[in-house]
Amino acid sequence: MSFKLSPALPAGSLRIGNPYLLVFLFILVFSSFPGSAKIPGPGDPAPAFNGRDSAGKMIYSSDYFGPNRPKNNGPARPAVILMFSSQGCPPCERMLPALTRFYLAWNPAGVEILLIRHREKPQELQTYQREHKVPFPVLSDQYGTIAQSYGVIAFPKIFILNPAGKITRTIIGEDTNLSQTLEKEMAKLGVKTQPKPEEGNK
Repeated sequence: MSFKLSPALPAGSLRIGNPYLLVFLFILVFSSFPGSAKIPGPGDPAPAFNGRDSAGKMIYSSDYFGPNRPKNNGPARPAVILMFSSQGCPPCERMLPALTRFYLAWNPAGVEILLIRHREKPQELQTYQREHKVPFPVLSDQYGTIAQSYGVIAFPKIFILNPAGKITRTIIGEDTNLSQTLEKEMAKLGVKTQPKPEEGNK
């Protein structure tokens, strides 16, 4: 079998394929999935981020956790829960009532929840928060940069952070016993609030 070599390519290039095409594919793949970007998991510090809430106010993760948290912002929170959700995600909506009840029970102890909406504009959040009666902050991840920094490619996904801002656990996909799961994590972190027991997401 013989091959016709392109005069623009050096002889022998066909043995490994078109080198210019290979370089292009290499750049395309690694620009979408940076090789240096480590997907954070338990034991890792939670990446910093910022985003606008439903009122259009810029929210910074350092307001809630991390080494850059202002000292005049009171004592460190015993736990911060990040939930990534998106439009057209039924499991995200099914978990929301349990997450809301958990927040109402544990927020008096200082536990905070941030709901991060993937690819949703800030002006869309107000309607969402009102219709779903979400009592905790809802942030816009309009361009998907927060999800990318956390390695989130499917929804829902929850990260539980300790007072130092390190990830203690991740919950991937729908958890039908979310209340119990979160309560067990709070016990591990030593949070003292003792809410009434919930039965799953009911």
